[in-house]
Amino acid sequence: LCHGLLQGGFSYFGISTAQKLCALSFIKTLPYVDCDRLGVSAHSLGCDDAMHVALLCDEIRAVVFNDLVADARHRYYATTEYDETRMINDVGAWHIVPGAYMNYDRTDMLAALAPKWLALNEGGAEYYLDKIRRAYDLHGASDRLSITHYPKYSDPASRSANYLPPEGGLSGDGYFEYTNTDAPDHSYREQPSIALIKRAFFCDDK
Repeated sequence: LCHGLLQGGFSYFGISTAQKLCALSFIKTLPYVDCDRLGVSAHSLGCDDAMHVALLCDEIRAVVFNDLVADARHRYYATTEYDETRMINDVGAWHIVPGAYMNYDRTDMLAALAPKWLALNEGGAEYYLDKIRRAYDLHGASDRLSITHYPKYSDPASRSANYLPPEGGLSGDGYFEYTNTDAPDHSYREQPSIALIKRAFFCDDK
């Protein structure tokens, strides 16, 4: 399915986002839905859909993002130490949007969400997180951005000292270390997710 969409100039995210926008239109017609308190919460693959929906719909006020913050373009040129049998797009064809990498990637989209409420629940490299922090600072909305690292990297001293992405020399596991990613612990983080939603929808600052 994904390869067929790509061959036609489309993408999985295009189809999936369109479906979610249709669902959102229906949800807003329900009498028990408070349209002033709309948000999206996602894990892993769903995080990219959540970003697209939130960027396309001004009514979405909060985004919960349970995945690492990174840039696939940097990953491709940094991971030069794969065994030749693994030199593939190992993040999956479902992540590809034709032509997107010429202009932006995940980090840029997350920065573009400012000043919406945003919970980043699996950290990332400081290089990427700082771009998002700067976007929120420019909007005067730094209090709306929540960043939580994997438990393995909750102590700042345990995180990679690298700031700029390397231009090569990393294995797949080395890339995860660089981005402070504990892949086996990739999961939905309830506590920071609920905390962000409570602050976004039930505090005085609308």
